[in-house]
Amino acid sequence: MPGLAAKPIIDVDVLIRSNAQFAAIRDRLERFGHIHRGPRGVAGREVFRCVIDLPKHLLYVCEQTSRPAVEHMSFRNRLRNDPEVAAAYVRLKKDLAQRFRNDRERYTEAKTNFIRSFLEER
Repeated sequence: MPGLAAKPIIDVDVLIRSNAQFAAIRDRLERFGHIHRGPRGVAGREVFRCVIDLPKHLLYVCEQTSRPAVEHMSFRNRLRNDPEVAAAYVRLKKDLAQRFRNDRERYTEAKTNFIRSFLEER
């Protein structure tokens, strides 16, 4: 999203219609240099890490109606439609990037609490 601070790792959601498609998607992604890491603590989402020479990114494969997919889209829409929330999120991410420079898990946990607070308002 333009103007939003971001870490140097891009998160990409790959939405599928049905989990029945997952095995074929996993095989294709693995052929193209992605390693399947499992759900990594989030039910309804499968994480892939890229190991070839591309910009640093993570892929998340989920059913389009899964909780993770719906939450990602809801929060994205909130950021697009509410400049105050977007500005607060930028400030938080910059602060967390300084505080947890070498601790991605704590960075993500602190950021997740902020995101959840807005998702619960729905």
